[in-house]
Amino acid sequence: MPSPDQVLAGLQEIATTWQLLAVLWHCCLALVIALLLGGWRPSRRIMGVLTALPLLSVAALAGLSRNPFNALVFALVSIAVLIIGLRLPRRPSGFSPMWVRGSGALLLAFGWVYPHFLEPSSPLAYLYAAPTGLIPCPTLSAVIGMALILDGLGSRALSLTLGIAGMFYGVTGVWGLGVAIDWFLIVGSALMLLHATIGRRSMAVGKSPEKFVDIPHFCEGIVFDAAGDFYVSDMLEGTIYRITPDRTVVAWGRTQRPNGHKIMHDETHLVCDAAEKAVLRLGADGSVIGRESLDPDGDPLLGPNDVTLDGTGGFYFTDPEGSGIRDPRGSVYYVDPAGAIHRAVRGLAYPNGLVVRPDGTTLLVAEGERNRILSYEILSPGILGPMRVLIDLPAKTGKQIDNHPDGMTLDETGNLYVAHYGMGRIQVVSPDGHLVESLNAGNLSCSNVAFGGPAMNRLFVTGSVQDQRSPGAVFVIDLHGVRGVKAACNPRGHTR
Repeated sequence: MPSPDQVLAGLQEIATTWQLLAVLWHCCLALVIALLLGGWRPSRRIMGVLTALPLLSVAALAGLSRNPFNALVFALVSIAVLIIGLRLPRRPSGFSPMWVRGSGALLLAFGWVYPHFLEPSSPLAYLYAAPTGLIPCPTLSAVIGMALILDGLGSRALSLTLGIAGMFYGVTGVWGLGVAIDWFLIVGSALMLLHATIGRRSMAVGKSPEKFVDIPHFCEGIVFDAAGDFYVSDMLEGTIYRITPDRTVVAWGRTQRPNGHKIMHDETHLVCDAAEKAVLRLGADGSVIGRESLDPDGDPLLGPNDVTLDGTGGFYFTDPEGSGIRDPRGSVYYVDPAGAIHRAVRGLAYPNGLVVRPDGTTLLVAEGERNRILSYEILSPGILGPMRVLIDLPAKTGKQIDNHPDGMTLDETGNLYVAHYGMGRIQVVSPDGHLVESLNAGNLSCSNVAFGGPAMNRLFVTGSVQDQRSPGAVFVIDLHGVRGVKAACNPRGHTR
């Protein structure tokens, strides 16, 4: 068994002798970072394979330097990572929440400039030739840092493998070899293990759904105002109710068949109404003061369903009535701040709920009849990039009566909450398209969701307790470790 001094001498020899290989690894890592910053979203399978390569490099160099222990351990770790990577789906890699991403970036930077072992002619050489890809600790630091940034590639097994390897080598470096800087690797590995434990689980756990208030019939279109009151649409009765935090219910407005609902900055309300084939604008007193009822060619709309604001003064709405898999003529429209309407998407099988991510770069649409969530890059207001399927949702089983994704909302980490009509579930979908939680919605025919409450950690769910012929209700789920995103509030609007 070599002494610590012999191990350190061997690592120093590798770092100096194979300096050009380290430069090559730095170039590869820089290329990956540049591509990610430029918008490249490789599949998780590809990133899993790429993650194994620097670990294989360490194993090979350890073998060449007659260090059988490191050679064996890194060979096993790299093979495990490679097997896990090859089993990952081909879905695009996604990013972790910001605090995890920031921690990963710091650990990646530490591995990049790992200030030990190399004997450079200048300290600046550590910027391009630190022994990443050559010896264990800097390589694990860089690899774990990248994995933290990319949400562990959606794999608990990968996160555990890297976290355990990193913790072992970090502890060995600090206490076995006296390399104090490996505390950074210990901390990063602990974060990786924590992420493996809870990162792939939604934090949306808490109490069972509680009935907050009864509504006479199936209800939809929940939205909160600045005072903390919320509104729901009783579609059968044609009434929009306002509900206060103390559960007082008052009739606020009437239209033929109100559905999706948002509130503008000027306190006017947008309400979709399929029977009136229009998006109606209502005043603060609930009276109709304008409408959007024709498409860009002057033809009547099919029947709007849901609406979302884009934060720049415009809004998107779905127009699905009568569309389906056999007749996919549903559309998504955009109404700009001047009031002009544009068709953003056509050819969908009942587009239903929709939401714009807070950074304004992505529109998510529930395609009801195909039981999936679609994602579109927003190139400019009303102009969308190609369709991408974010996730195909679970199908109904047992006593569930349908599997139709309906209204949606977001939390601050980017998770999407989908009211899965007919299944009695709220499906929680990660930013990269993983189903991470399936919550009991209370309503079997759950129709829409919105975050509310002082801490924005209460998820309110509309619908009806059985099918649409049964009484309506609003349920609330108190969540832990979750904070919802407040709905976008457009700075100005138009009246037509």
